[in-house]
Amino acid sequence: MINFKLSHNVKGIIGVSFTNVISVIISMLISFVLPLFLSVEDYGYWQLYVLYSGYVGILAFGFNDGIHLNYGGRDYDRSLWREESAYIKFLTVLSVAETVIVNIILLIIPFEVKTKYWVLVMTSLNILPTILCGMISYINQSAMRYWQYATGYIVERVVFVLAMAVLIVLGVRDPLVFIGTYTASKYTTIVYHLITSREAFKEPPAKLSTLRRPIKANFSAGIVLMIAATLNTSIIIFSRLLVERNFGIAEFSAYSFSLHTLTVASQVIVAVTAVFYPILKRCDVSKLRDAYKSFDRSSSILSALLLLTYYPAAILISCFYSKYAPTLSYLFVVYPLFIFQCKSNLLIINTYKVRMQTGKMLLMNAVGVLINAALTVAAYLATKSVPMIAAAALLGFIIWYYLCQMEVHKQYGWKLDAATFSDCLITAVFIAVNYFAYQTQYSVIEKALLGFAVCLLILAAAYLVFRRGIKQAIKNTLAVLDQ
Repeated sequence: MINFKLSHNVKGIIGVSFTNVISVIISMLISFVLPLFLSVEDYGYWQLYVLYSGYVGILAFGFNDGIHLNYGGRDYDRSLWREESAYIKFLTVLSVAETVIVNIILLIIPFEVKTKYWVLVMTSLNILPTILCGMISYINQSAMRYWQYATGYIVERVVFVLAMAVLIVLGVRDPLVFIGTYTASKYTTIVYHLITSREAFKEPPAKLSTLRRPIKANFSAGIVLMIAATLNTSIIIFSRLLVERNFGIAEFSAYSFSLHTLTVASQVIVAVTAVFYPILKRCDVSKLRDAYKSFDRSSSILSALLLLTYYPAAILISCFYSKYAPTLSYLFVVYPLFIFQCKSNLLIINTYKVRMQTGKMLLMNAVGVLINAALTVAAYLATKSVPMIAAAALLGFIIWYYLCQMEVHKQYGWKLDAATFSDCLITAVFIAVNYFAYQTQYSVIEKALLGFAVCLLILAAAYLVFRRGIKQAIKNTLAVLDQ
């Protein structure tokens, strides 16, 4: 009888992937059910809340990012328990003070649209759960407590979906009620993390006076990473802000809806990203290239398969979301964006973090923001068209991604081979196939089925031609995970 034993890293990916499957289902429920019951404008306010909430983590001033950098590979032992307990108290005081200050500022600022004021108030209430849960999540990830990390990621979503179902049955259609409910659900994640980190309370917390050096180290190491991460997020968000400012809340809602369809495709690679950083952190320098190349190739293979999720998304929009049907004219352009977003986090960002090159990361992300801003503004001025803004956003992100790839390869002295550009080829073929399918006189469903069939044939042909390389890439990736 064969004794088959999975490594801790493989178990980690399985665990994170399992919870990410649940997260995908929940995200689909939120992203696809909520628009059914809210008007386009009201859904736009929901999207504004999601957009603003993504920047709340800035108010940790890099402390959590510093933990991510400095604590990678540590064991979850008595020493870490005491530090975690002290950090919980420290960040709670900081977060509550910031929430009060932000709300005082909001009372001073005049708002023409009162709904936006309440969106910002609800966003400010996310400061405590975002910062506190972020710190505990990073400790779980760094200590390779993958199940605790992954489960904590979905707690608030599970609670919100259950509450959302009740609100819909009760006939609630006010976006602020849904926003307030989601904000409240975030506090349940605090309870979850405190329970799963109960070891931290078995020992007396370390005195903050004895933690001055690590606290300072977390802030100083993390502040640059935090700014860099914020810039990284802003690369694509700039196009959303441009649409909201120049086309109004309804068009912003539709454009945001199209971007949220990528969630389904991206979650698998997001799961791998969460596990890959600790692996790189513990990886010997001589083996870094093999690990990087293996994940680069295998994630390209996975991305090509995940592009097929575009077709059920397009059919779903056509059948049930007629008010968002205009997004189908550019959804096939937006969809491949998930490849470069996920791979930049998987490869580029993780590599910079491992080498503690947060300054370099900040510089490259700033370049990405400038490139994307220049291209999207130029597209807007030249065409006044949302589809062209979407195309410019994709092009800008691809240019930035390959600039980063070239920089990483140059820094390590690695050869930049043709396989590195396979994602660009995959994207070009995907867009071309679906552009010509969209130009036909068929119905949306027939266009989707035609595009799916052609892409499936191309994938099958690619496998027959490159099957030896594909099998080797998967084998190498499994070997890295088994270390």
